[in-house]
Amino acid sequence: MFHQDPERLFPGAYVKIGYFENPSDLLYQDEIHGSLVTMADKVEELVYLKYFKGIIRYEGIQRIEDYPIPRTAFREAVLNAITHRNYGTGNPIHIHIYPDEVLIYNDGKLPDTWTVDDLFAKHTSVPHNPQIAGALFRSGQIEAWGQGVEKITDTCKAWGKPAPFYRIRPNEVMIGFKIEANNDAGIVENIVDSIIEKLGPSPVQAKIITILRQSPKSSAANIAAAIGIAPRNVQTHLQTLKAKGVIERIGPAKGGYWKVMER
Repeated sequence: MFHQDPERLFPGAYVKIGYFENPSDLLYQDEIHGSLVTMADKVEELVYLKYFKGIIRYEGIQRIEDYPIPRTAFREAVLNAITHRNYGTGNPIHIHIYPDEVLIYNDGKLPDTWTVDDLFAKHTSVPHNPQIAGALFRSGQIEAWGQGVEKITDTCKAWGKPAPFYRIRPNEVMIGFKIEANNDAGIVENIVDSIIEKLGPSPVQAKIITILRQSPKSSAANIAAAIGIAPRNVQTHLQTLKAKGVIERIGPAKGGYWKVMER
């Protein structure tokens, strides 16, 4: 729970996150390592900073950012995965993020006497890892009353988002969140499609444009790791796109960001 490198004993004690354009096309990825007690905070911060786009609106003078999935529901799903997973498999928690859904895969199973229906009915807490559950309860991160599934569903409904869905396999539990299409997201997709259509960039450059739309502060090294080419080649593509007026560098090399020009 508290060791900075739990993977020394349990190789799968980390979280792997990937953004997929479709099931076979990974655009970029990250891994979250460290003590389990800090894992949910790190995952939530990274996903909502890099992978999700908040739509800003105002109620009076209050600024509200509306994300595809309520933070409370997403965080609860991550905490459930950390608490109930089977750490003996050596596999990390996988979070697959698509334009229209988010899927959280976790090695684990329901209690032996449970059916799938029991998961959605009122029930007491039956943690797979009681000591982890106890530590997260004492740190104030979970309630330990068996209300995790109900809390996630109620939060999504309260924010006007689709209820989560589940897929249960013998040694795997998956929770999914649907992302509803909205006008702003459509505009972003149309901008990228328009750039690709008018300038005809290579498939690699198309991926770079998509990454920069999602994460403007991405470095050449991060982009290279995400699409599987050398950083020097990424630099060449960035300079080409910049010369064509597709992207613009705002600020210095360190601390600045890339702006994808709307056409």
